[in-house]
Amino acid sequence: IKLYTKPRVYGTLKNSSGEPLGNVDIYANSNNDWQRVKTDEEGNYELRLGYGDYSISHGWVEGYMSKYENLRIDEEVLGSGEYELNIALAPIEYNNSFKEEGNNVKADVSTTQRGKTVNIAVNYKNNGYSTVDSGTVKIELPEGIKYKAGNIEKSFRNLKRGETGQLLLTVEVLDSFQGNKIIIPAKIKVGDIEYAIGFAEIDIIDITLTAPELVPDGNFKVYGEATPGSNVTIIDKITNKVLATTKTRGRWYSADIKGLEDGVYEIFAKAEKDGNIAISQTVKVEVDKYKGIKIESIEVETSGGQKIGINPEIGVPAFTAWTGINLDGRDIKISVELSKSIDSAKFIFAGKEYNAHYEAGSWNATLSNWSATGTQQIIMEITIEDTTIRLIVGEVIILIDPSGYVYDDFTGEPIEGATVTCEVWDSNTNSWKIWDAALYGQVNPQITDKEGKYGWMVPEGIYRVRVDMEGYESRIVGDDYSIIIPPPRTDVNIGLLSLVTEYEDIVKTGFYVNRILGNQFIDIYNLLSDETNHMKTMTDAGLDNVFFVHQNGTGNYLDEILSHGLQGLRPLTDNDFTQSYREVGT
Repeated sequence: IKLYTKPRVYGTLKNSSGEPLGNVDIYANSNNDWQRVKTDEEGNYELRLGYGDYSISHGWVEGYMSKYENLRIDEEVLGSGEYELNIALAPIEYNNSFKEEGNNVKADVSTTQRGKTVNIAVNYKNNGYSTVDSGTVKIELPEGIKYKAGNIEKSFRNLKRGETGQLLLTVEVLDSFQGNKIIIPAKIKVGDIEYAIGFAEIDIIDITLTAPELVPDGNFKVYGEATPGSNVTIIDKITNKVLATTKTRGRWYSADIKGLEDGVYEIFAKAEKDGNIAISQTVKVEVDKYKGIKIESIEVETSGGQKIGINPEIGVPAFTAWTGINLDGRDIKISVELSKSIDSAKFIFAGKEYNAHYEAGSWNATLSNWSATGTQQIIMEITIEDTTIRLIVGEVIILIDPSGYVYDDFTGEPIEGATVTCEVWDSNTNSWKIWDAALYGQVNPQITDKEGKYGWMVPEGIYRVRVDMEGYESRIVGDDYSIIIPPPRTDVNIGLLSLVTEYEDIVKTGFYVNRILGNQFIDIYNLLSDETNHMKTMTDAGLDNVFFVHQNGTGNYLDEILSHGLQGLRPLTDNDFTQSYREVGT
């Protein structure tokens, strides 16, 4: 077996003029990995990707067409240790005559497989006010998509207002196609300028399989990821016997294998959807009642002190963790109880090894000083005499940015230990329900860490977030249906009002305001001594977004300002003048 370090995939994101596009998300997605990084001010990015096919995409950039790149990390790339992928975005240019209704690109299927054909239709319509003398409609085929029949481009003349046309094309998805999503764009050229019409988007069906190497009996769980909506069959390759059937649920599928006799089995998973088929890699499983070993329990403790047990969907803990801007991971504690005694054990995570110590019936370790992105597995390597066995004991989704953080609404300090619950809007019942994070390899509710952070990777939908903490008022954010995914949200920061702190302990007079050009503290004595209307004085001074107020001991100033209609005001303490100001919504 040859082991490789994950290669460095790097490059730049620029516009077609060569200008860098900074602070843009770059996504790498495969069926068993998902990663996100941001470009720096010069448009540079860097990923660490394992073996497999990836779709490389980016966050929305106003005024530019989205672009997808397919990338295969094979042995050649693994051997070289790096791969350069530069992305250039073209500006969106629409011809007003060929916008909106009647102008689109459609495929006859939403899911396909390598080796099959797909029919593409480009529809165009003159929505302008005059006849278009001439033009050309054409399709751009990505690498790995082969022309079979029809027309890649089509010219027209004298297309009158309201008239339509269509270009039809049949393509084949080659075995060499890299990635799990096909993007086929279409353009229309009028004069010397090309304009976007749209694109067709087609998923490539795929599937992975995770199974134990050595088990003491023929009853065990297997799991993996597959194209959503797939029917999954687990098959013994040697006998071609069906061992189990199941369907995808959320991110995962899982199946219980039962009743296998002692012996060595080679099993694989087959996914089927809309007549398309995908086959996973083959995994060898040995059933031996003498040598086999079983996991009795696993407990993980995150940096926020939250204890996480086994995910019932897949049989191991599955959760999110996040890193700092320099990809420095927070400590993860893990404890595993096994069905029999072993000689030694170590945990492998994010390319690092951690020796385990035996205490109170379990093997324990703290996974620290790690650095990684995307999806990572925690592997436990155990030794019994001259036998070494590897067990997967955790699935971790690593986020560079959390969904947000929780803080004290008065001091601005992060709150550790708050319970944060994600709820999703159910359009069938017209009600909110707790999002089932277990289906997506995560935990809900979460407990905030010492920095007040929490985070999930959720599918498309409408969400709200509830925060509860002893000594604070509970708060719900998103009850107005404002948290809509996609795109991802990393700015749901939530302030809680303390039920314990004496906010009336006032030591200064004035209020703190937020301006477009920066933050400023204003003494209110001059404003309140002004003979003119106080509200008009504040408005003229540009104080249209007041966040903090404090008063003298009598409270008259605060009462007077509130009487003039300014809402969401709150006293300040000396603390606010010694720390950097934090903007807090009302």
